[in-house]
Formats: sequence, structure tokens, C-alpha cells
Amino acid sequence: SDGSSVPGRWLESPRDFNNAWSQEVRLVSQGDGPLQWIVGAMGFGSKAGTTLDVYTPGRVTNIRGRQKAKAYAGYAEATYEVLDRLFVSGGVRYSWERKTFTPFVGTVSPTVSKAFDDWTPHGSVRFELSPEATLFATYSEGFKSGIYNIAAAGTVPVRPETIKAIEAGVKLQPSSFLRANLSAFTYDYKDLQVSARLAGNTVAFLQNVGAAKIKGIDFDISAAPVE
Repeated sequence: SDGSSVPGRWLESPRDFNNAWSQEVRLVSQGDGPLQWIVGAMGFGSKAGTTLDVYTPGRVTNIRGRQKAKAYAGYAEATYEVLDRLFVSGGVRYSWERKTFTPFVGTVSPTVSKAFDDWTPHGSVRFELSPEATLFATYSEGFKSGIYNIAAAGTVPVRPETIKAIEAGVKLQPSSFLRANLSAFTYDYKDLQVSARLAGNTVAFLQNVGAAKIKGIDFDISAAPVE
């Protein structure tokens, strides 16, 4: 388990499973008027589990965990052409999720459960300079639910991860066979979920770190030299 060739401790996972279902329903506007919109709802459910055998000289520890999840969300977004070739969009999503976890290390431990929820907005502005060039800027927030560490058999879940993202750029199509995109972006994470192993632990598991930021520039170009 430490990555070396010394068999002081090793792991086997004889059985893992994950069964899930999801369903989404959308209602989308039609026509070519100045207002376009979409409304939707979704549901998700899963059952997952793992069996982990930890071998040390003269001892075998069995760790098992079963985790259930159910999640529901609703969202809506609208885009309006406020002026000729100037489009403003806004939307919001509400997410709710509950995780239920039953750990087993030697004996079955009590089942624990926790719910997580968040509102995540989105907004953007788009201006079409010409049929060949468009300027845009967006702001959005994201949410990743908390979760229990099945292999670590921990009864305290990892906190949800959130992100605030800003991006601005230009999309170009100077000819029928050439396209180019240029944008700058920044991502601001809170309670980022990362996989790590503390000293003395056998397996790596998810943990929260304080924060993380990513800033960058993205450029791509594509061409179709023949039909």
C-alpha cells in the first residue's frame, strides 16, 4: 500500500459495485423571438459499495462500506436580445442531495446520513460584432456534493466543493473553413475535494483543502481545408 516492494501491508478489493439511475425532463421555448428560455428538472439515485481486505503480517482487516445517494435538481435559464445583436442570459439551479452510509470494520457500525444543497447561478453577455465575430463574458457557480469515504469507513463526510468561474473571450469565423476561439478564465474553488493519504493511513481518501485558484488563457483554431 506504500508503493514499495516490501510486503509489510497490502490491499485487496474483491468486490465493488455501483448501480445508478437518472432521469431529466426539459421544457424548451420555440420560435425566433427575442426571448429564449429553458426549464428543467432531474433526479438521480445510486447504490454503491466496496469490500477492502487489508493484509498485515498475521492479521487481516475487513473494511466494507455501503453508500446510497439520491439527488434532485431544478433549473431555469433565459436569454433575451436587449438590443440588436446584444444578448443577455441568466439562470439558476437548485441542487439537493442526500448520502446515506453504513460502514463496517469488524462489525457493522450505525448508519449515518447527511443532506447537501446549494443554489448555483449563471449569467452571460454576448455581443455579435458581425456574423464572423462574437464577444462574450460569463459568470457561473458550481457545486459538488459532499460524500462519505467508503474505503476509510469514516462517518464524517467530506464537505461540498464549490467553484466560482469567470470567462471572457472572442469567437471568430473569418471564413467558411476556418474557426478560432480565444478566452481568458479564472476559477476560484472552495473546499476543494482531493484524494490524499495521511501518514500512517493504509488507503488514500477524499479530503477538503482550503481553496484553489486557476487562471489561464485558452486558444484554439480549427480548419477544414477540403469539403
